[in-house]
Amino acid sequence: MGDLELLDSLSRTTVWLADGIFKIVPTHYFQLYSIHFTYSGPVNPAAVYCLLPNKTKDVYDRMLIEIIRLVPTCTAWIILTDFEISMFSFHEEFPSATISGCYFHLW
Repeated sequence: MGDLELLDSLSRTTVWLADGIFKIVPTHYFQLYSIHFTYSGPVNPAAVYCLLPNKTKDVYDRMLIEIIRLVPTCTAWIILTDFEISMFSFHEEFPSATISGCYFHLW
């Protein structure tokens, strides 16, 4: 799911950037979902990549539960994501975080 050093960095950052890609996934999957973190200037390394079978709330819930299991000390305060069902899952799993839609996806 992610490199241990990158997961450690994810646990220490307060801003996450999350997005799903549909066009470059292997045949048996529907979406490649990645979670990046703010680092230094314009650099936003990816800490997590997940191949997902669909984009249902249940799948996003399970993905986030697994990430929390791997990174139990995560302290995301701000999560920028696309305007998809994943926003609801982030809100449930990180109730104290500010969840914002990325305006790039409105274009």
